[in-house]
Amino acid sequence: MQRGAGRLGLLFAVLGLIVVLLVALVWFFPASIAIDWAGDRLKPLELDAVSGSVWDGQGQASVNGQALGRLRWQVSPLSLLGMNQRMQLQLDGGALTANLDVEPGGMNEIRLFESSIRVPAQLAAPALDVPALQLHGDIDINLDSALIGMALPKDVNGRAVWRNASVSGPAQAVLGDIEATFESPPGGGLKGQLRDLGGPLMLDGEFHLDYRGYGASATLRARDDNPSVRDALRYIGEPQADGSSRFELQGSLLGLQ
Repeated sequence: MQRGAGRLGLLFAVLGLIVVLLVALVWFFPASIAIDWAGDRLKPLELDAVSGSVWDGQGQASVNGQALGRLRWQVSPLSLLGMNQRMQLQLDGGALTANLDVEPGGMNEIRLFESSIRVPAQLAAPALDVPALQLHGDIDINLDSALIGMALPKDVNGRAVWRNASVSGPAQAVLGDIEATFESPPGGGLKGQLRDLGGPLMLDGEFHLDYRGYGASATLRARDDNPSVRDALRYIGEPQADGSSRFELQGSLLGLQ
């Protein structure tokens, strides 16, 4: 009996050691090996100088050859069991910085929880369609929630502020801070309001994105008849008789309009 009990105890000890080794292997599995295994499946994202584990690691990120900076990730190993699938991503060291709290959603969908992104304002120039002027400052985007996939975004709620907004080119002007608040209507997409935060530029407008396309409209004017802002408005929108400028923008998505 004692010999049998001893063998059983030895078996449990060996099994326990195997479990510990497997947990350690999973926990400390090198991220560099996992990236090599992934191969082209990560494209267009590419990671170099990878270090750490698959659960807590970092690497130098680029997309289509454009360097983005250092990407760090933290994931719970419980995600292997379908539990706690949220992932924290941090991107810094480049023009764009981000702190994202994400989780896989449905098919080809990602759910974002409270997250923040900062981009140079000049990256928004093609969307704003003001070719004569260079945009300066940073745009801070703060999301409370969002569901992003192949279709229109859903469950979006957030705020963006163009901080220290200014323009240069044929006209130079300091505009001040500009805010956009936005959310998703019931059918998905985006709708939001635009306003100034008390700087030299006065702005009031709105924008939308739905399956038919996107559009924005705003009225802009120089606060206290600021001469540099008044000069810059000659290149933004259509001048109005009262000295303001009317900005209109619209377009289609995937040729649906």
